[in-house]
Amino acid sequence: MIYEYRRYHANPGRLGDLVARMNEHTVRFYAKHGMRLVGSWTSVIGNTNDLHYILAWNDLNERQERWAAFSSDPEWRAVMKETDPDGQMRSYGQSELWAPTECSPLK
Repeated sequence: MIYEYRRYHANPGRLGDLVARMNEHTVRFYAKHGMRLVGSWTSVIGNTNDLHYILAWNDLNERQERWAAFSSDPEWRAVMKETDPDGQMRSYGQSELWAPTECSPLK
């Protein structure tokens, strides 16, 4: 099992929009494409314009296949345009892939 940490930095005043899209749309599309959301968070202390979340994958092949299907889903693309027509909701995103260490309860 590998885990993908993703962080999106919302532009000022847009974190609520980003979180709303995650709650109202993204989670549903993740489920549609067999993507497993471990959890999602916003910062209480630190950079409070960030949305963080973790996805779980069996392996890199599964990740590649499911992201490709999700990203090319015409219904998802329509939601993206509808919820962020000017493309200014977030300024950047970051992704890291993690493997649990031997002592991790997630191993």
